[in-house]
Amino acid sequence: MVMNRYRQLYDGGKARDSFDECAGALERDSEAMSWEDLYWCAKILYVYGKPNEIDEDVIIDAFRSSFRKGLDITSDRELFLDASVMISRLYVKYGRYELAINYLMHLVELIPEDDIPDWIHSFYAYVQVLSPEHFEFILRQPKHFLARLSKIRGEAGIARRNEIVLHVAERLFGRMGENEENGGESLSVPDEIVRKFREAAKSFGIGDKFDAILFPKNDGEGDVSSLLYEKDAKIEELLSEIDKLRKERSSGSGLSEEIARLSSENARLSSLVEELRTEISSLQRALGEAMGGASPAEEVGAGGTGDAGFDGSNGHSLLTRYQRNQKILVIGEGSKNPLLLRARKRGFVEDDFEFVLDYDKIPRIAAQMNFGGYAGIICGPMPHSGSGMEDESSLISKIEKSFPCVVRSVTKGGKLKLSDTAFSAALERVMQNMFIMDAAS
Repeated sequence: MVMNRYRQLYDGGKARDSFDECAGALERDSEAMSWEDLYWCAKILYVYGKPNEIDEDVIIDAFRSSFRKGLDITSDRELFLDASVMISRLYVKYGRYELAINYLMHLVELIPEDDIPDWIHSFYAYVQVLSPEHFEFILRQPKHFLARLSKIRGEAGIARRNEIVLHVAERLFGRMGENEENGGESLSVPDEIVRKFREAAKSFGIGDKFDAILFPKNDGEGDVSSLLYEKDAKIEELLSEIDKLRKERSSGSGLSEEIARLSSENARLSSLVEELRTEISSLQRALGEAMGGASPAEEVGAGGTGDAGFDGSNGHSLLTRYQRNQKILVIGEGSKNPLLLRARKRGFVEDDFEFVLDYDKIPRIAAQMNFGGYAGIICGPMPHSGSGMEDESSLISKIEKSFPCVVRSVTKGGKLKLSDTAFSAALERVMQNMFIMDAAS
């Protein structure tokens, strides 16, 4: 059997030299190409393409055409799954979550349940968390989401699964705290849903980390938020028991002794409920005084979930495990301490970052930097141009063309700014990129 020519170029280390040839072939002759040609050309463009060198929809269309022309799980399982990894990453990279989810659902239907790779389960679950619509569905019906996570067995898959569950904790914390998109008000999450996620995290061996994110400690004085939650839950249980006792009392047993016993028990439980409510009020006042009016997100940073979010004692696990201890560069005018408070909420430590925040010094420092040595780059406001720019029209443009994972920290109005909210959103996108790039490794 003659080996496909484009595969020979890829395997022979000449793929980059044939990049233009592959791009031209897909533009001119894609309809006439076999599925093997389409697959190997698309893979060459995907693996060896530089940022902004080619419209990545061309790669997506080539993979889809290869599927249409015969590449499937029966013709070549290994290449089919490899193409599936790449097209899924591209969909998620550009926020096309619905397409990614539909595609992953199709994969799940094609593959026998016992043969589904861990990367499909973990990637599918992660995209569901990223998608606002699907995350809302998860909060209403978490059963299938948690069942999918429980099917993951491999060591690498389990590590990704735990990252996903901790990311859910961050999302839950954000909903239950002050929420900018809801006018500063918290968004309710049913206690039963929170309880199910806490139980799942505990069964996965990360219950303490999950609770550390969801219920930040109050400067070492005790996990006040968790106490409030637990006591609220206890009240619900007691009220349910009171209702049960009332129903039993009115069921017509006719025994005066039983009625007297039930009345006494009812009074005792009611008294306990009032005691718990009084204690909750006291805890809430203490929490408010300790936070000094700070928002819940700021309290996480200052109050020391700090390293508890992921693997923070030695740096964030997305960096230490997947990115070979590379750092995230934050470059632009801003103040370091507020940014670190936000980063610590997500399990990062100061050593995970390199900050270049002096506006006047940015051009000179940037001209001497190798931007390819970072796990991700977050850009804030900076001078429009600087030394060593060559023909670039702006400093940010130079950075973006030097490195694939560059995220601009912008406000909802589109203004470059390293504000708390804009930086948090930018850091989230960097984390997504790191996770996506490792999803099938």
